[in-house]
Amino acid sequence: MPVSPYRPGGARRGLSARAAIFGIVVLLAVVAVAAWFVTRQIRADAIDEATFCPATGATGELAILLDITDPLGATQLLTLRSELERMVVDSPRGTLVSLGRVSDQPGELGAAYALCRPMTGAEGGEWIRNPTQLDQKFQERFLKPFQAELSGMLDASEAKQSPIMEGLQALLAGTAATGARVEGPRRIVVASDLIQNSDAMSFYRGNDWASFKASPAFARLAKNLDGAEITIFRVPRQDAKVDAGAVDDFWVRYLDAQGAHEVHVEPLGDL
Repeated sequence: MPVSPYRPGGARRGLSARAAIFGIVVLLAVVAVAAWFVTRQIRADAIDEATFCPATGATGELAILLDITDPLGATQLLTLRSELERMVVDSPRGTLVSLGRVSDQPGELGAAYALCRPMTGAEGGEWIRNPTQLDQKFQERFLKPFQAELSGMLDASEAKQSPIMEGLQALLAGTAATGARVEGPRRIVVASDLIQNSDAMSFYRGNDWASFKASPAFARLAKNLDGAEITIFRVPRQDAKVDAGAVDDFWVRYLDAQGAHEVHVEPLGDL
């Protein structure tokens, strides 16, 4: 029986074909993995365009309440503005940031600003996102509106009353009204002299925690600070009409009754 002659060219063609098929398989696998990664990132980046909050919910909460019912000094204003802007910029991506004021005008209470912090260009990378567009959105649609609201509140005129408790509850209610679900730590920041003065409770009338607890207003405590970290920028005031000890005692008990987890007090001095 004749033996077929050896054809080295045919073997090479067979190897080349197998190598080409292997290369195509590897390329398809790489494309599939890249498509999966891009799809995953697109889903992770999905946000509510009205609030900028992630589709999965806000990653945390930063609620800021300003009590400028009595004017601040120039140094205090500069310090407070700098600290608040730093907190907002440094907050984790997806944090629901809200801003409200204490006012004797009910229409001015609530959350005047409430948006989730979007990612910056540096956080987005350059492969599937446009850093320039991300930075523009962060500055123009998130940070500058916050700065504008902050400036307006810091320039507010003196008021006849300081309903701090009411302002805080209105801010938290307004923040919740955005509908954004918060899945993360809560931080409440209050800039105030802490001298509560409203129909419900006033240190100028000699009220303290005991009298407040015995009043009908006590039943209105919302108890919605559960687990929240509280930062107070305390404005020092010398007011002979107010018992400073009663003020400190009241707020310790009030925040505890509201369920606050941790409280930090930072004096907002001007010297």
